[in-house]
Amino acid sequence: MALHFSLRAVLLPVAASVALSACGPKVADGVAAAERRIAQGDTAGAEVALKSLIQKFPKSAEARFLLGKQLLRKGDAPAALVELERAAGLKFDNNQIAPLRARAMVLTGKSRQVLDLYSDAQLSDRAAQGELTAVVAVSLARHGSLDKAQALVDRTLKEQPDHPALQLVKAQLVAAKGDLPQALRLVEAVVAKHANNEEAWAIQGDLLLSQPDGRQMAIEAYRKSLGVNPNHLHARVALTTQLLANQELAAAETELALLRKAVPNQISVGFLEAQLAMAKKEPAKARVVFQSLLKALPDHPLVLQGAAATELSLNALEQAETFAFKALTLAPNSTFARRILGKTLLNKGQPDKAAKVLAPLVDRADALPSDLALAAAAESLDGDARSADALLQRLAKSKPTDPRLRTLLAAYSIQRNGSDAAMEQLQGISADDGGIVADLVLLNTQLKTSKLDDALKTVGAIARKQPDRPLADLLKAQVLERRGDRAEAQKSLDAALAKDPKYLPAIASLARLDLADNNPAAAKQRYQNLLKLQPNNSSALLAMAELSRRTGGTEATVRGFLDKAILADPQSLAVRQAVIEQHMSQGDQRAALNTANAAATAIPANVSVLERLAQVQLRAGELDQALSSYGKIAAMQPSGVDGPLGLARVHLARNDAAQARREAERVLEREPHHPEATHLLISAHVRQSQFGPALKVARAFKDAAPAQALGYQMEADIESAQGHWEAAAALLATAITKNAPGTTNLKLHRALVRAGKAAEAQAFEASWLKKHPTDASFLFYLGDQAQIAGQTEAAERRYRELLAIEPGHALGLNNLATLLVRQKRDGAQALIDKALIARPNDPAFLDTQAEVHAAAEQWDKAVDAQTRAVAQAPKSFDLRLRLARYQAEAGKKREAAAELGKLANAGLPLTDAQKNLVRQAQADLRR
Repeated sequence: MALHFSLRAVLLPVAASVALSACGPKVADGVAAAERRIAQGDTAGAEVALKSLIQKFPKSAEARFLLGKQLLRKGDAPAALVELERAAGLKFDNNQIAPLRARAMVLTGKSRQVLDLYSDAQLSDRAAQGELTAVVAVSLARHGSLDKAQALVDRTLKEQPDHPALQLVKAQLVAAKGDLPQALRLVEAVVAKHANNEEAWAIQGDLLLSQPDGRQMAIEAYRKSLGVNPNHLHARVALTTQLLANQELAAAETELALLRKAVPNQISVGFLEAQLAMAKKEPAKARVVFQSLLKALPDHPLVLQGAAATELSLNALEQAETFAFKALTLAPNSTFARRILGKTLLNKGQPDKAAKVLAPLVDRADALPSDLALAAAAESLDGDARSADALLQRLAKSKPTDPRLRTLLAAYSIQRNGSDAAMEQLQGISADDGGIVADLVLLNTQLKTSKLDDALKTVGAIARKQPDRPLADLLKAQVLERRGDRAEAQKSLDAALAKDPKYLPAIASLARLDLADNNPAAAKQRYQNLLKLQPNNSSALLAMAELSRRTGGTEATVRGFLDKAILADPQSLAVRQAVIEQHMSQGDQRAALNTANAAATAIPANVSVLERLAQVQLRAGELDQALSSYGKIAAMQPSGVDGPLGLARVHLARNDAAQARREAERVLEREPHHPEATHLLISAHVRQSQFGPALKVARAFKDAAPAQALGYQMEADIESAQGHWEAAAALLATAITKNAPGTTNLKLHRALVRAGKAAEAQAFEASWLKKHPTDASFLFYLGDQAQIAGQTEAAERRYRELLAIEPGHALGLNNLATLLVRQKRDGAQALIDKALIARPNDPAFLDTQAEVHAAAEQWDKAVDAQTRAVAQAPKSFDLRLRLARYQAEAGKKREAAAELGKLANAGLPLTDAQKNLVRQAQADLRR
């Protein structure tokens, strides 16, 4: 068994009384009175009396020692350590104080200091020396030195074979090595001789928990420990925890009240309060408790784990992922944190990542059935049927009785072979089970197979189980909408809102129906009504931002809703992501970068946040920062692929092909045939003109995935890089017939043109457009190719065909505007203005706007637009050079000279041709 040497219960009280030094009769009388209270069981009164005595006699080592001993016995180790260290400073007897002080140090996370201070300490009292040795052994074990700890304990036990503290530590060491029966025998021997040893009973409880069906016996052991010492913190915490696990909520609440009274500020109290709230189906209350705990202990793995589980229960998936990932980073061996993170990723629709996270749990021979089920679901959803089958076979052997596990097996059988027997099994589970998991799986299957009448019956079953909840009404509306009955669907959604006016899924569905009816005002009103009830509902604020964007709202309006969403839920990755996407969609790279940086500050140590930041940095050309961000990801996930993948992308952008190749190879060592890593490796080889190795990689991928287009595409790219256009076209002609062809049509057309096969290219173009007349990407590509070739009429025709299909296609509007302005034709201004509504801060669009103004000799407007373009892409040589030109034309020669000076002296990697352009422009200014 795995044992965490936390010294929750190891030592016996060192002495029955305090040996007083000459501190005067008043101190002696006060200490004696306190000891009498302790003997009578009035520990709270003794604590008050001792604190009062210390106020009067702050240099009383005896009073401080006794108070420290009492605080330690009730579990308040931090306060105990303060008093014990002060007593040590006042020269109290080291035989009495050293073992207790060492124990308090371990309990407050200072086991390394114990080793530094007490490893070689020798006390004159043999019993006290045994106590101290026990604590040193625990400190060694906590730092991974189990063999040294075992040797120390065995050596000391030869001298003191019956020392209870040493026997208890030996029991824990034996258990850590997997011999649980022997560990229990050792503890039982201590209990037989020392029935009043509270620590022995507590350790026995811990060991019993590791036995199958040992929970009830463990509860009895903890109660016996508390019978000896009602203030034993670990026993009380453990007892409360096990009562919660037994769903004995009333008894758990009673124990928690006693614990709260004894140590109100202990983390364990808050943690158990949150657990009790979760057990009582009050996750919102648990969230408040965990938020309070996180303020005090932001890096405590247990607090993070509990917070993650709470957020998952509230379906706050981004926050759950943040907490679970941080908990797992801080405690890599935590099975609970790994399980919560896996569930969260699965619920987020990321089965590939979930499967990787869960792998260490299911690789164990003693994997839990629930973990096998979770991993099987992840592998199944990720398309790995073989792995899912293997996990489900292991699950079947475990003969689970949990309805959820039976549900998974039946659902998987349906998914794999459409089994009617599995459908009947699900229906049987639904009838037997008070929960709705089987019903939801059944409903999903019925919807997929268009059995809508059966689906309505299943929704009825859910409604009977949850008559007061809105879920069944929402599901009924979805089925009715599939049947084409919009009016009845809306009635069902209204019924859901009647049960819960704040039920966001129903509000979102009604708003979607409003938009389908071309009534955006009604859709907005629904969210506004929700915001009146919940002004800080970040999901509603995000929805309002999206509605405003889609219905022509101003940038300021959209930004206002997004800013409010961040203020409402600053820890939500979904909110931050939405703001970043808004900025990116408008071409505002500076704002996107600022938002991503703010997200990384607000939600630290989150891989998803860091990855988004790195992506924005890379897109904005901030390559050094992107390299740093991806490096952090690689350090946080040393066995993952996201870090090295990102590093390979950045190195390619920096033209460091050798380093990019190394990072891509690192990924492929972990995941052979990883698609992006393969593509990056090939790109790195091609950059270095290593065409032979590149082809070897591409062909290996193609052989591994012969039904996919990607392998043929990558091989075609290598042939294209060598100018082998005919070979590339042949490969692409095959690729376009495979799965997931993507942009193969664009590449094939280009290869045919470059191979000199104009007639074949035209035939392919006509054939493709006949089959795909609304393929906007192909029309845009054709327009671009025609423009590059100087075929302005053909380019204009393709752009206009594109805009007839997608009138708001921003790139099409921009490119057509550029085409018209360079032909000195009308219409460019209206086109670029429309493009800028969609992307008001895109540097390329602003550059076009400046060109349009310059063509009309509106030089001040040209300068203004170009200045905004440069602000978005400050490292662009072309944008800066054109800004200097417009400034000169506007009569702003000083500003133009300054801009050219920046180009000449900013340290940008300019080519010789670019340097000549700068010198020529400077010479023109001086004329």
